[in-house]
Amino acid sequence: MITVMTKTLTVKDALSGFTNDIIWLIVVSFFFSKGFVKTSLSDRLAMYFVKWFGKSTLGLAYGLAIEEAIISPVITSATARARGIFLPIINSLAIASGSSPHDGSARKLGTHLIQS
Repeated sequence: MITVMTKTLTVKDALSGFTNDIIWLIVVSFFFSKGFVKTSLSDRLAMYFVKWFGKSTLGLAYGLAIEEAIISPVITSATARARGIFLPIINSLAIASGSSPHDGSARKLGTHLIQS
């Protein structure tokens, strides 16, 4: 706004960043992420995830990789996938198994899932 007022940029140049599709994809993924957490959808998805792949922690990691491969053609931005979809699910999985980054127990499962 200041650049437009000082005539450093035109209005068209100042607003050109809002036309980038990737930026909007990332912003929308943050909104989805917040919705996943607020509606507890991430918790339900995490429990289904454990049901399907939860025989071991390695199975959970492989399941995340498979899900990433399935979703990547639809959501092309890695940031949008990681923050908007996978982080709420991984967080729910970690908390359900007693692994929390806030009390020093993150090395139980949370660190393993984030790194994989």
